[in-house]
Amino acid sequence: MNESLLSQVLDVYAHHRSGEWIRQQLRHPADLGAVKITEVGAIMIAAITRLGADHVVLERAKRPTIGA
Repeated sequence: MNESLLSQVLDVYAHHRSGEWIRQQLRHPADLGAVKITEVGAIMIAAITRLGADHVVLERAKRPTIGA
């Protein structure tokens, strides 16, 4: 998931946040090893890691796909 898509999804639910706020929120799970961040130009892309997937517990949700 990249920061641009996250911004669009947040806007749909009336959570208008800046790009910097979204990048800060992506850095936190990356610091914990839950996601791997790749920067492509000015866009930050987060891919869930095995550690992150092991901690995702959502009823009726499909387990996340690892890597990218």
